[in-house]
Amino acid sequence: MLAVQQCYVIKEAPGKGLGMFATRDIRRGECILAESPLVYGTPDFIETQRAIDAMSPADKESYFALHNVHSDLPAAIGIMKTNGLPLGVDSVECAVYKHASRINHSCDPNVHHAWHSRPRKEYIHAIKDIAAGSEILTSYTVEFKVREERMTFLQQHFMFECQCRLCATPSPEYDETVRRIKIYSDRIPPCASLQPRRSIQYVRDILALLDTIGGNGKTRFYYDAYQICAMYGDYNFAQKWADLLLESYIMDEGLDGDEYDVTCDTEMTPARMNVPDVPHVKSFLRAIYRRQFNAQPSSIGCFIYSAIVSIKKSFALALGREGGGLRAP
Repeated sequence: MLAVQQCYVIKEAPGKGLGMFATRDIRRGECILAESPLVYGTPDFIETQRAIDAMSPADKESYFALHNVHSDLPAAIGIMKTNGLPLGVDSVECAVYKHASRINHSCDPNVHHAWHSRPRKEYIHAIKDIAAGSEILTSYTVEFKVREERMTFLQQHFMFECQCRLCATPSPEYDETVRRIKIYSDRIPPCASLQPRRSIQYVRDILALLDTIGGNGKTRFYYDAYQICAMYGDYNFAQKWADLLLESYIMDEGLDGDEYDVTCDTEMTPARMNVPDVPHVKSFLRAIYRRQFNAQPSSIGCFIYSAIVSIKKSFALALGREGGGLRAP
């Protein structure tokens, strides 16, 4: 990726301390920041304290200028707990940054942050168009929580009452949409094995609901639909969902993102995977392996997966593959 031109400034955010603001219009999908950590943190407080002690004087100055809501802990550890961003979705390790850790929260964020393991940097990408002068905001909470759940989480973990547009003015309609998304999302896995058509319909219903509340958060559901179609041998529709999934990953994480790197790795040929040579599908099958097994797919794993796909193909006619198959996006 080309070097990121700075398009933001760190300045006072009324009622929040410092924050990050756009200095020009930023387009959706644009990389705002790619930043190396000031310091890494682990669940071992002693190890984390040693890493902080080893920082340069300049980095220490930046680190100790960050906010700390954990007054019951030593300052160094409290700052890490307040500002640390995880090194991946399921990582127990985190890192603190001079600039990325200044991004304030909104339940309606305009950026997505992601750790990229190979350059060992945190990348910030716009998930909406951001006007010059607007504050750049990320979300500290998990997706698809109603207002009360979000407020409780933020108060417990970050000691503040959110005043974003979704929290300052309660919206029963928004919360009801979120509840419906959660219900449909929970139904996808059990339906996928015996009622794939219904599970795909749940995905389509969720995507429609998401469009009513801003349209963010679609990536995981594109992945669900892709995986269901691929598992049942409906490669034409798997292709369509994979295209949407790839586009969504790039918007969230850029061309250098870990997910993009995994999905575009074509070392495993379609012949070995026992699937047609359909663009993206063969690549996303590798992504499934790495997500589920956190490793390169072994020859044994490929054999097992090929056997599963072959068995699932026997259901394809019953599912209407030749007459239109599982529903396209």
